[in-house]
Amino acid sequence: MALSASEIAPTAIFLVLVVVLLARRVYQSVHGASINPTSLLALAGFFLLLFVVTVVEGLYLFPSLSLVDLGVDSVLIVASAWVGIRYTRRRVEIWRRPDGVWMYRMGMVIAIVYLTLFAVRLLLDLFVVGLDPFGPVGSSVTLSPAAAAALLVVDALFAVSTGLFLGRNFGVYLVYRAALLRPSPPSAPPIPPSRG
Repeated sequence: MALSASEIAPTAIFLVLVVVLLARRVYQSVHGASINPTSLLALAGFFLLLFVVTVVEGLYLFPSLSLVDLGVDSVLIVASAWVGIRYTRRRVEIWRRPDGVWMYRMGMVIAIVYLTLFAVRLLLDLFVVGLDPFGPVGSSVTLSPAAAAALLVVDALFAVSTGLFLGRNFGVYLVYRAALLRPSPPSAPPIPPSRG
């Protein structure tokens, strides 16, 4: 079932907004962004919500696939969040400016992986399955074995990227919190670690 351009337009606009949000965040984090714990956690919550929306869509539309998918995805999110925290704690630079504002800087790998897999998930829904993931939920859908396999693989990859993104934000927060507890925090940017 093919979707018309008018049916795809709201999701396309939403995807563009997500791209702009992430691009802005990536630019800031690569060049130095102020640390706001509320913002870090809210952004992580927003991207987790996007993942939950796709899971809920799957539960309604593909009940036979979704129970297995839900269990696997849950494990993948937790495991990849742990990896994301460890990666971020090794890669993030945190310093305190002379005016007292805490800053951080790190590479863009996790954000690019997340955005790519989010876009692939949406494109699969729109053009392979023929459904708008952010549109009204209809009745269950029967997929070809190849389409079902592709959806499971992309959902698993999307779960990993979501977990990495969550781990990235929590990792920045944990390094920031540890820096607050140090007796004399650094006041100048440290030597940048290798980007990755």
